[in-house]
Amino acid sequence: MNSLPRFFPRFRMASATAVTAGLLSVTFSGESATLIRDSFDAYAAGPLSSPPTAGSPWIRHSGTGDNLLVQGGAVQLLQADVVGNKDDAHQLFAGGAKFKPDGDADNGNNLIYASFGVVFTGLPTSAGGSYFAHLKADSASEFYGRVWAGTEGADKIRLGISGESAANGVDAARLPQNLDLNVAYTVVTRLNVDTGVATLWVNPTSESDPGATSTDTWSFAGEIESFALRQGTTTPAGGVAAGGGSLLLDSLVVATTFAEVVPEPNGLTVMGGAILAVLLWREKRQKA
Repeated sequence: MNSLPRFFPRFRMASATAVTAGLLSVTFSGESATLIRDSFDAYAAGPLSSPPTAGSPWIRHSGTGDNLLVQGGAVQLLQADVVGNKDDAHQLFAGGAKFKPDGDADNGNNLIYASFGVVFTGLPTSAGGSYFAHLKADSASEFYGRVWAGTEGADKIRLGISGESAANGVDAARLPQNLDLNVAYTVVTRLNVDTGVATLWVNPTSESDPGATSTDTWSFAGEIESFALRQGTTTPAGGVAAGGGSLLLDSLVVATTFAEVVPEPNGLTVMGGAILAVLLWREKRQKA
């Protein structure tokens, strides 16, 4: 397997509250529970999802392209030229945990946090772009806490967040921060399952840091049970949003507290080897 130099900060391990298998809804009383922790180091180079990779915890729920790939310990998300030629997959929460509104928006028991490292290697197709990561309910096409990527000017990227939102991204709240190609960033999100309000940060050190907060209409259905990765298309079709850029994604953590998903403070500094890592990864792909 090709080895990609580690260019995302590693996340600390923390003790987790046990999650009961088959639980229909969960409350954690402020204690942290890790729902997903995936560094993508254990996968062989090739398709991430099942099918075609038998035994993978990432389950395909859309597309037929087999192009959601693991390359050197990171996941490659590309913009497909054909709507059907994409591969969208999700990983279920540990212990079969599922989240649904419990009627108490202020108790803090229904917050889901996620963090991951990302390096964009290609620009989104438009300012609106598309979403590339989200939480997923057990009902079909019920996606929440969508992370959007669009262009800003000629060569910059803007991220956005929506609680649910239509697929065109009009209602996504954009973070007022320009991102560059070939630079590693830590993205952190939070979803309040009771209110539908989602928040997005880039390289945060605290939950009180400035971020983007969703304002779109919330219409909840089903129970949130997984985290998903999505590939867009270069050409919109049938009302579906276009591409959110080409990118590498690593070090995914989904949990019930901010402290569990944010790296140690010294890990928030973007490593100087980020651009080198991407270039080496590309070079190895060409030689393979």
